[in-house]
Amino acid sequence: MISILDNKNMKSIQDSGLDLWILISVFLLLGLGISMVYSASLMKSIAIYNDQYFILRSQILWILISIVFFVIVANINYQFYRKFSFILLGFVFFLMLLTFVPGLSHKVGKANRWIRIGVFQVQPSEFVKISLMIYLADFLDRKKSVLQNFKKGFLPPLLVTGLFTIVITLENDLGTAMSILFFVLIILFVSGVSLKQMFFVGLGVFPLLVVGIVKESYRLKRIFAYLDPWSYPTTIGYNIIQAWKSFHSGGLFGIGIWQSAHKIWSLPAPHTDFILAVVGEETGLFGIIFLIFLYGVILVRGFSITLKTSDNYGKILALGATLIILVQVLINMNVVTGLFPTTGITLPFISYGGSSLITSMFCVGILMNVHKNNLERRGRA
Repeated sequence: MISILDNKNMKSIQDSGLDLWILISVFLLLGLGISMVYSASLMKSIAIYNDQYFILRSQILWILISIVFFVIVANINYQFYRKFSFILLGFVFFLMLLTFVPGLSHKVGKANRWIRIGVFQVQPSEFVKISLMIYLADFLDRKKSVLQNFKKGFLPPLLVTGLFTIVITLENDLGTAMSILFFVLIILFVSGVSLKQMFFVGLGVFPLLVVGIVKESYRLKRIFAYLDPWSYPTTIGYNIIQAWKSFHSGGLFGIGIWQSAHKIWSLPAPHTDFILAVVGEETGLFGIIFLIFLYGVILVRGFSITLKTSDNYGKILALGATLIILVQVLINMNVVTGLFPTTGITLPFISYGGSSLITSMFCVGILMNVHKNNLERRGRA
């Protein structure tokens, strides 16, 4: 049998401009995600849909759709997007408003962050990341000479980001709002916006964050659970305690693929927000280390592509695409291990969910296209 990764095929992939290391890492993550989603969703699929493969089939469909997005984005010159940055912002904002429309809005728990379109369920806040990434790359490239000027350089992206984060917060999705704000501030800082200006704006935003937490009792309870989950083992501390128990059960090498017991009886959201705990229980510490290694490859290669990009617009796009994945991985892993308060952030390429998959694969496509253009420029030099 001839391996699909023999020297001839590997050379063909490299000649096409694709980054082989990112490609391998992403598809290994997707493969692991399929296995973990099936394992974590098995009982729910049977209980709700009377079909053990229902959620798995949905996930595979979303993966196929996201791969189509990846292929298209990887083959479109990234300069193309800057023409439509404001149109994309407006379209995504329109989708955000649909989450408040009865009949279209779909609410899970306290959050109404989804819209239902036919058989599909979409989370527009995921696409906010893409639209802001493209807008920021265009704006910061055009305004790079005035970024130290608050009115001309910092205020416009701050207002645009603030508008989106306010709407996302109104959806009762403070975690996504904070992750987007964090991602944007990193890009602004790296691009040359004044750190002093960012600091004073941060001082102004912090009281609003505190009010947002205190205003909703469940958010305040999550802070209490984060500080001392064992004092609330059956209520607000339940989620993180069950995640810890799953990790403890997995030990170093795990109890075996599809063998997790906590996903059945106790672990909350095992196929979405807390799927890392299922990975830990079934594959152990070494499985988690392997997962971190794969993300590390994507992040290192992403930053490498960023540094090698000569034009400012492409550099910011590559950085943004890398950060979208990095920030989400960091938040999810820290939440599931108890280092951050609980919030509804999924694990890229692993958790169940179409919107997150499309966003992540779009980002990978951006990285591939920037990398391809870097190779072409070096070839012409």
